[in-house]
Amino acid sequence: MTLTEPTKLSERFLAAQREPFKAVAEHTFFTHFAKEGTPAQIRKALLGFYPLIDSFPRWMATVLERIDPRERPRAGEARDWYRRNITIEKRHRRWWIDCGVPVGLTKRDYAGHRPTAAMEAQQHYLYRVVHEGTVAEAAAALNYAVEGATGEWTRRMRDAARTRYGTLKLDFDDRALRWVDVHASYDDTHPAEALEVVKIFATDEASMARAADAAVRSLEYYEMALDDALRA
Repeated sequence: MTLTEPTKLSERFLAAQREPFKAVAEHTFFTHFAKEGTPAQIRKALLGFYPLIDSFPRWMATVLERIDPRERPRAGEARDWYRRNITIEKRHRRWWIDCGVPVGLTKRDYAGHRPTAAMEAQQHYLYRVVHEGTVAEAAAALNYAVEGATGEWTRRMRDAARTRYGTLKLDFDDRALRWVDVHASYDDTHPAEALEVVKIFATDEASMARAADAAVRSLEYYEMALDDALRA
C-alpha cells in the first residue's frame, strides 16, 4: 500500500479518535498486567475476544467483495491490500488458540464459550459496520481502530506477558505468545495502511466524518470489552 501525505480530512479523522484510541492502547488491562494480571482475567479475555479473532478474516473478505476496482482511483490497490492481509489473518486464529495453553484452555473451550454481553457488543457492531457501512467506515472501524490499537498494546504486552506468566509460574513457551509478538511487529505500519484505505474511499467531509465516527464507536466497544475482562 502506497502511503500518501496527510490531508486536512485525514488529520480530522485522527484527531476525532485520538482519545478513544489511547483509552484502548493504554487500558489498565495492559498497563497493570505485568504486576496484576490474573489467570481468570487472561482466560476471560482470550475466550471473550476469540469470536472477533475468528471472524476477522471473514469480515475483511466481506469488505474486499464490496470494492469495485474500477470504481475509483486506487480501489484496486485497496483490494490487493485486503487480499494479502486476509491470508495473514487466517493464521492468527490458530495462534490465538495457542495463547490459551498456559492457562489451560483447549479448542473445545473456545468453541463452546459464549462471551458476556459487554464483550459480544464489539463483535455485533463490527459485523454491522462491515456489512452495512461504507467501505471507508468498515476500514476505519475494523482495520484502523481495532488493529491499530492492538498494535499499540501488543508492544507493551510482549514483555509484560512473559513477566507475569513467570511470576504466576505458568508453563509457557514462545509459541504461546506468538500472536502477541507478531502483532507487535506486524501492526507497526498497518494503521497507516488502513488509514490510506479510508482516504481512498472517504474523499469529502461527510464521508470522512462518518468514517471517524465508526472508528470512535469501534474503540468505545473495544474499551467496554476490556473493562469487562478486568471483572473476571
